[in-house]
Amino acid sequence: NVNPELGKFKKGEAVFFPNLYPFGSCHTIGVVSEHKHFIQIDEFTNQLIIDLLSGIIELSLAYHKQNASYRYPVWLWNYLPPASASVLHPHVQLLVEEKPLPSLSQFLSSTSKHYTTHKTNYYEAQTTDSKSIARVVKSDASIIVLTPFAPTCHNEVHIAIPKIKSLTSLTPSHLESFASTLVTLLKAYKEIGVGAFNLASYSGPIDGENEFNGFNLFFKLFSRPFPRGIYTNDVGTMERVYGANVVDNYPEKFADNLREFFK
Repeated sequence: NVNPELGKFKKGEAVFFPNLYPFGSCHTIGVVSEHKHFIQIDEFTNQLIIDLLSGIIELSLAYHKQNASYRYPVWLWNYLPPASASVLHPHVQLLVEEKPLPSLSQFLSSTSKHYTTHKTNYYEAQTTDSKSIARVVKSDASIIVLTPFAPTCHNEVHIAIPKIKSLTSLTPSHLESFASTLVTLLKAYKEIGVGAFNLASYSGPIDGENEFNGFNLFFKLFSRPFPRGIYTNDVGTMERVYGANVVDNYPEKFADNLREFFK
C-alpha cells in the first residue's frame, strides 16, 4: 500500500488516486474493486463497502494532517450514467473542504437550533416522535434508517449514525453496521426496479466533536432514472443535494472563445 498522505493507496479491493480533473479540495477517486469492472446494484458486499469507507476515512485524516484547514470530508457516489457517473466502473469521490458545502451548512445550523429548542438530536428524536415513527425503517444504537418527511429526491433514504458527528469518527462496528445496511438497501432498490443511485455524506468537521450540538453524521441515498441508451446526466450529487454547481469552464475563458466569433 502506498502512503495515504500521498493521496494514492489501496485498501482491500478498493484503490484510491487523485482525480485528474478536480473540482474541490483534496479531490480523490476511489475505485470500488480493482478486480471487477462492473458490479450490479445488488452485488455489492459488506466487505467492499467496509474497504471503501475505511479508505475514505484514512485519506480524510491524512489530508487533515497535512493541512488542518481541511476539515469537512465529503464522500459522494454516482452509480452509473443516469447518476452522473462518467464511467461504468463503480467508483466514488472524496473531497475534504475547508468550509461546509451549502446544504450541509444549512443542516448544521438547523440541527443546532433544533437542539437549542428541544435538547435532542434531530435524527434521534425521529425514532421516538409519534408523528415520525411511521417513516423509521430501522433504529438501534449504531444506526438509524428512515425516509424523510419532505423528500427532495426519488426513493430517498437517510442513514444516520447516533452520537457521531464526523465521518472520520466511525468505528469498525459502525462500518460493519453501515455496510450491512447499505447492501440491504441496494438489494431493496433492485427489487423495486432501481438501476442507478446517488449516495452523499453529510459530515461535521474532522476536529469538531464539540461543535454543532444536535448534529448527527448522516448519508442520503436516492434513486436516479433507470439506465437507457448511451448518455451521462450532467446533474450529479454536488448539484442535486449539496447545492454546489460544478461547471467545466472558466467564464473568462468562455468569453474569450465567444469573442472570436464577433471579430
